[in-house]
Amino acid sequence: MNQAEVARDPGADPRERFARRPPSQAWEAIAAADRPPNTAWAWFKPPAVPHGLILRVSPEAFQSAAPATQWTMRQLLLAVDIDPACVIMWRVNGAAFPAAGGTNPLLDLPVPAPVLGADPNIAVSVAMPAMHTVFPPSVPAPGMTPAAPNGFNGLPAAAPGLPGIFVPGHPMAAMPVIPAPLGIPIAVPPVPNGAPVTVPKLGGKHEPVIPAPAHLMEAYEHVEQDWRACQEAEKDLARLRQQCLDMMGRLKTLNRDLTGPERLHSTNQEKKDWTNARRMLRDCTNRLWKSVKAHDIGYTSSAGQRRWFEETYDKYIAPRRHFEGFQDADRAFGSYRKIVTTLHIEMSNGLSIAQLDGERRAQQILARIAEKIREAGNRKNFLGVMLDS
Repeated sequence: MNQAEVARDPGADPRERFARRPPSQAWEAIAAADRPPNTAWAWFKPPAVPHGLILRVSPEAFQSAAPATQWTMRQLLLAVDIDPACVIMWRVNGAAFPAAGGTNPLLDLPVPAPVLGADPNIAVSVAMPAMHTVFPPSVPAPGMTPAAPNGFNGLPAAAPGLPGIFVPGHPMAAMPVIPAPLGIPIAVPPVPNGAPVTVPKLGGKHEPVIPAPAHLMEAYEHVEQDWRACQEAEKDLARLRQQCLDMMGRLKTLNRDLTGPERLHSTNQEKKDWTNARRMLRDCTNRLWKSVKAHDIGYTSSAGQRRWFEETYDKYIAPRRHFEGFQDADRAFGSYRKIVTTLHIEMSNGLSIAQLDGERRAQQILARIAEKIREAGNRKNFLGVMLDS
């Protein structure tokens, strides 16, 4: 079966079908029976996302108020023959969301409309099989004018906020994002009394090399997919950790007493609002600190079980070596992926809440008080001029 047949074969591995799919040379319209034509487009494997694709939804698709007529991420992925279970994460409006093996409830919610100043593209990272054909990056032909939304031609630009959640100085850093809501039921295996997941012991230095049996090759592929998804999420966790530290510094600076002029020109309600805002600043700081601590010394750190997963993958999973307790290792890798995903969601939520309910709320109260101080100063200057004249 050649590459084109594999890409079209519905019975092939979804990751293999995507890996065999050549990069796009133009925007490709996404067709769906219950959607008007030309409302969404896809660009496969652009240079910005070589192991993924970029989606774009037409502004007209957001005009309908009925949620049933709006695109969801799951509908977009299925329309372009992408299994949501193979998606590592997607990014929209500067926020990154792990797909959690296709179980994230946000996959079934309407795609949020682009916010002012944000990149309208939706970047999707897809898990690749262990070995696949690498196609050269897509390059538009000279003079190419593909049909694209709003007259957009050529390659899709990488989103300015693509590497992380919030980009300091970027316009969308001051815009609300759609975070994963708190309380999402993530299927994390129970860890009684904080005990780590039981994992098998590795063999000795002179352990004989035994190839993995043929009937377990698919299971080894599944473990490798879990580990690669974890590595991809850990890169974002490192960025999120730094963003959490930066946000904690800004919240600490805002958490202060009102100055003399601020107390003099603020009303009792504004003083009460500032007290509540400071309480929220402390709560947000504690939430971010817990996330950073979980990242640094928790289960996903080198002080936890991560080193075991890395050694097991390098010694047994990558070379496809058989070892006792593989079934336990398979479950352990799946559990680790869910724990990493949960930590990613918690850090993303903490940043979103700290920015919206902490930093921005405090800045708005201080801005109102500062405006009253300026108005009082202007009235004083005006009275002085009148008396002098």
